[in-house]
Amino acid sequence: MIAKSYTVALFCVSVFRLFNSSLWLFVSKFTDLTPNRLHKVYKHMVKKRSEHQQLNKVLLLFSTNLFLSLIFILHVL
Repeated sequence: MIAKSYTVALFCVSVFRLFNSSLWLFVSKFTDLTPNRLHKVYKHMVKKRSEHQQLNKVLLLFSTNLFLSLIFILHVL
């Protein structure tokens, strides 16, 4: 049973890798970039998006805390 699930997992990984490489090859047909360059650009954009989302969370938390602090100060006065 374990060997069968391991084989299925390996098959899924190999299919994913084939699909992934085929995707970049397909997209490169419509651009001037090579498949490798497209993949690097994609990874860079994903990283930047992740950093941007984390920054937004921090800014939202900061602005919420600032707003609550102002309300508290105004209430005290």
